Amino acid sequence: MKIRLSLLSLTMVSLPSLANLASEPGFSGEVSASVGFTQISSNLYTGGDKSISSPYQRAGDESNAFLFPLGNVAYTFSGLDKQVYFGVSRDDLAVGDLAVELGYRQVLTGGMVLDLSLVPTVVNKDVWADPYLPKVNRSKTEESGNAFRLKLKNINGTNFNLDTAFAVKDVENEKSGQARELGLSEQQRDLLARDNSSFYLKSSYRLDLDKTSFLRPSVTLTKINADGDAFSASALGAEMSYFKVFNQHRFALTAKYTNRDYDETNPIYGVKRENSEAGVFFAYEKVDFMDRNDWSLVALAGFNNNDSNIDFYDIQESLMSVGMNYRF
Repeated sequence: MKIRLSLLSLTMVSLPSLANLASEPGFSGEVSASVGFTQISSNLYTGGDKSISSPYQRAGDESNAFLFPLGNVAYTFSGLDKQVYFGVSRDDLAVGDLAVELGYRQVLTGGMVLDLSLVPTVVNKDVWADPYLPKVNRSKTEESGNAFRLKLKNINGTNFNLDTAFAVKDVENEKSGQARELGLSEQQRDLLARDNSSFYLKSSYRLDLDKTSFLRPSVTLTKINADGDAFSASALGAEMSYFKVFNQHRFALTAKYTNRDYDETNPIYGVKRENSEAGVFFAYEKVDFMDRNDWSLVALAGFNNNDSNIDFYDIQESLMSVGMNYRF
C-alpha cells in the first residue's frame, strides 16, 4: 500500500486495450479530490510524538483527517501510439501506490508499451534529524530525492509486464545517533546514515479470468545501498491484485507481503534489523455518477503493517477515503 503516507484518491483501473494510448489525439486527463481518515503508529512519523522516553519504546497512535487533490494530464500524438504525461497513473493508484511522474510512453511493434519517466520530488518528506533522541523534542529535517523509472507492458505481445526504477534519497541534516545518551562512537553513528540509492524491480503477469475481471500476481526485488551499512538492505516481495468491472462499478483488491533484511548490525540495538511488511488495499469506483459520464465516485481503504525485530521500527498504518473524480 505504501501509505507512508501515500494518501490516495482512487481513479480505478480499467480493462484497456493497449493498441492505442488514447481514443483520440490531444490533451486528456482527470482530477480528483477526496476526504478521508488516517491512523498511524510509528516512532518515525513526524506528525506524532515529538519526544520519546527512550529509543526502545513502542509508538503511540496518531489520527488525522485530510482533504487532498490528485490527477494527471497527457498529450497523445496523432498516431495514438505516442504520449507525454504528468501526474499519478491509474495503474499505480489502483494497487495503492503513489508516484507522481513526468514521462513518455510509446506503443512498439507487437503491442508492447515502452514507458520512461522521471519521478521528481514534488513534495519533500519531513523526517526526524535524530529519530533516537530521548527526553527532549526532536527536530525535523527534510528528505528529498528523485527516481528514474522504466516500464515495459505486454512484453513481446504477452501479458508480462516489467517495472524498474533507480532512486536516490538525501536527508538534509542527518544527526542519527548523535544523542549523548546513546554513547555511540563516530564509526557507529556512521552506520546509521540514511542517504541512499536504491534499485527496484517488479515483474507481473496479467491473468484474464473473463471479459470483466483479471488477476495480476507480481514479484518485487529491492536493493538499497545506504551511506550507513545498518540502513543498507535487500528485500523480496510478492503481490496479488484482483480487478473486476460490473456494470458501472469497478473494484480492485491487492494484498502484499515483503521481507526486508538489513546488511549490518544496528549499533543502538546490537542486532541486524529484519522487517516483514504486509498490507491489503481495496479500491472502488462508480463511473457515470449521477448520469454524468465524466464524473465518478471513488473510495478506498487500506491497512499496512511493518513488523520489525526491533520494536522501535514497528509501523502500522490505515487509511479510508471517499471523493469525486472528473475526466476531461
